[in-house]
Amino acid sequence: MMTGSAHTAELLLLGYGQLNSALANLLLDEPLQQGAIASRLRICAVSRSRRDLVTPAGSPVDLEHVAMDLRSPDFSRLPERPLAIVYCLTPSEMSPKGYREAYVAPLRAILAHYEAALARSADDGPAPHVFFISSTGVYAQEDDVEVTEESPTAPTRFSGQIMLEAEQRLQASTLPGTAVRFSGIYGPTRLGMLRGIVAAALGQAADASSGGEQETPDRSPFTNRIHDADCVRVLKFLLQRLIDGKPLDALYLASDPSPTRRAEIVDRLGDHIRELPPQQREQLASHFGDSLSKGGLPEGSGRASSKRCIPERLRQAGFRFLYPDYMSGYSHIIEGLCGGPERS
Repeated sequence: MMTGSAHTAELLLLGYGQLNSALANLLLDEPLQQGAIASRLRICAVSRSRRDLVTPAGSPVDLEHVAMDLRSPDFSRLPERPLAIVYCLTPSEMSPKGYREAYVAPLRAILAHYEAALARSADDGPAPHVFFISSTGVYAQEDDVEVTEESPTAPTRFSGQIMLEAEQRLQASTLPGTAVRFSGIYGPTRLGMLRGIVAAALGQAADASSGGEQETPDRSPFTNRIHDADCVRVLKFLLQRLIDGKPLDALYLASDPSPTRRAEIVDRLGDHIRELPPQQREQLASHFGDSLSKGGLPEGSGRASSKRCIPERLRQAGFRFLYPDYMSGYSHIIEGLCGGPERS
């Protein structure tokens, strides 16, 4: 654990939604190990709505919340020189305007604020390292090709284009920065795909693989996923490298190492659900309630986005996934929904 009297490092979490709040909770439960840069951690979480956060007694991590709108030009309430910044905002609407307001404008302002502070400072300590939470939506590859951090980006959708613009602003900054491109995040509170599979398996909806259209294996696209528990573990892993004074790349692709065709996921999980005892199937149906009648998947159909994301740099750095494939992740989610233990 981080102990001793060496200086306290500050971690600034910009946005306090599911991902950053889960990261804070993980760091409270499993603090970063003592490193070359800092021996204690203070977390400053920022979001527009007020949160009453409590630091457990005796914890080597301090946690505080600042309620502010990052669209404001006044950043005086933020830490003067955090060791790291995790930028993870959520757009208010799924439109170019919503994405720019979440990913581009506030990021530019935050970078400009800390760039200016760094230029004025006589302190020779480390500059804030900015982690920008991005998406594999910046890739436009298809036809089942393999995608890594080295692959070219040419997004065709506005969401990927704006995320890439934000990444490029970070790359141009005088601050050190890392973009983390997450693939499709799933977990106990992100159940859109599982809902459709459960509905089809229990006979309460049409085929779940493509929104009702029958999908054969040869037509089924590859999908790429990461359990939300692994999302926060990736961020903790990278923060630990920073604390330890180890080098960080400017980009990491964060997806479990087992891209799988959607039809296989639907078929195998459907079989798994149908093989559950009747009481557990009833518990699953009860959990989703009337939403099972919607069926289908939010991803749409067809092969336009079929690619295979490979987290090469995380693998090289030694990261180990808690859920290395969809079956291990979804089976534990199903177990939790049926009353069994759920790992986190």
